[in-house]
Amino acid sequence: MISKDDTASDVRSRLDPKLAGWAVRIGVLGMISVLFAIAGPFGTYEAGDFGERLLYWMVLIATSLVVAACSKALISKYFARYSFLTRECLVILAMTAVFTAFLQVWTQAAFPGLTVSPPGYLLLASEVLVICAALSVIIYWVPRIARPAEQQESIAQQPRLTRRLPHGFSGQILRLTVNGHIVLVVTSQGSFDLRMRFADAVEEIAGLTGYFTHRSHWVNQSAVSHVIMRKGRPVLVMKNQDEVPVSRKYQTNIEAAGLL
Repeated sequence: MISKDDTASDVRSRLDPKLAGWAVRIGVLGMISVLFAIAGPFGTYEAGDFGERLLYWMVLIATSLVVAACSKALISKYFARYSFLTRECLVILAMTAVFTAFLQVWTQAAFPGLTVSPPGYLLLASEVLVICAALSVIIYWVPRIARPAEQQESIAQQPRLTRRLPHGFSGQILRLTVNGHIVLVVTSQGSFDLRMRFADAVEEIAGLTGYFTHRSHWVNQSAVSHVIMRKGRPVLVMKNQDEVPVSRKYQTNIEAAGLL
């Protein structure tokens, strides 16, 4: 139980970050839906009463978030080696293809009298594509161009290993894996192959809190999402859904770190 003496910050610190994140998303979804229901853009104001418009926009916005999240997760998983720009373009195209189909069906079902001749798929797709591209620029590219000075400073203080990555890299190193003389550096912005010794790569990420899980694997502690069991052995699941095995030799260290 939470005592009366707990401060607001104490209460917030006890909340699961994922639950807090979803609470914020739901709150934003609700506010945007109410605003759109009141304003009634794209002819929806005359098509139905407030309740109908609110339901229409809530379903539409919620679906767009789900489609965007699923598209991003799948493309990040199967196109991890590609650049951030390539992956973002693929997300926009996938979002456009899937969401346009839903938009067309949902609009005709919710407001059958909204248009005498419903717009075709290609016309709607072109509009969705423009909106998705604009949102991508606003969400991802504007902050990158107008990055605050403190963020620039934090980039400069990143591990030395990031100097070997493509120019302008500003993501997070999630894990390292070695295969012969090649070190695979898996980051939040894709994966990169570096020809170097594994020991040297680990030395160049000094400053990050991480652990060996196997003689060929190193993980960043802050990038570990959760733990699962495979054939009776623990496996670390990273934020990007990569699975990293834990060998018996290193299991004690992983347990001591609180990851198991």
